[in-house]
Amino acid sequence: MPRMTADLLRECPQFMNPLKERELDCRARSIPAIENLGAVKDQFDVLDFSDNEIRRLENFPMMSRVGTLMLANNKVMRISTDVGRQLPSLHSIILTHNNLTELQDIDGLATCKNLLRLDLRQNSITKKENYRLYVIARLPSLNVLDFAKIKPKEREAAKEMFGSKLSKVEAIVESEKNSKAATGSSLSADQKAKIREAIAAAKTLEEVERLEGMLAEGKMPDNL
Repeated sequence: MPRMTADLLRECPQFMNPLKERELDCRARSIPAIENLGAVKDQFDVLDFSDNEIRRLENFPMMSRVGTLMLANNKVMRISTDVGRQLPSLHSIILTHNNLTELQDIDGLATCKNLLRLDLRQNSITKKENYRLYVIARLPSLNVLDFAKIKPKEREAAKEMFGSKLSKVEAIVESEKNSKAATGSSLSADQKAKIREAIAAAKTLEEVERLEGMLAEGKMPDNL
């Protein structure tokens, strides 16, 4: 699979869309992961990664201009909690036909404080009991979910069903995050460098994901 290199990004069409937004079109290029976006700088309102092989919504540089992400027909199964910090103006995400299966799979989007529109149709998550109420409770800024406007009664029901539970979950997540950060700091610069070298030399996407996860958690692979 071709990587999202700086050269590939420069080859992708760039244009002003009908909404007069500057758009980068990276459709249908078999891209397996988001990377190297710093090469295009912060000059786009819309990033279109539809019809690729992307598994994780992560690894964005700071891009304050981006408002819309289009990722229909990918394989997204995980969403980083860093997305909201990296894309502070993000208001619309299209994730139609991906691999999100559990309600908690969308928790990473809770950091996107300006998110107004989200499409999760054709993901297994939509078949979960109380799916719509959970998403509304988890992402209170949303106005439209799956192209259906969120009604006041839905917000009330979502708050009643999940409000207190989510407060406890957020406290646990924050605690785990702090714990991971403390653990990660225990890796020496040399150890981190060795893991990054192993990631660069990895021959499969699964190996890359395993090593990246260990680096994030501050764990040293046994074979390094």
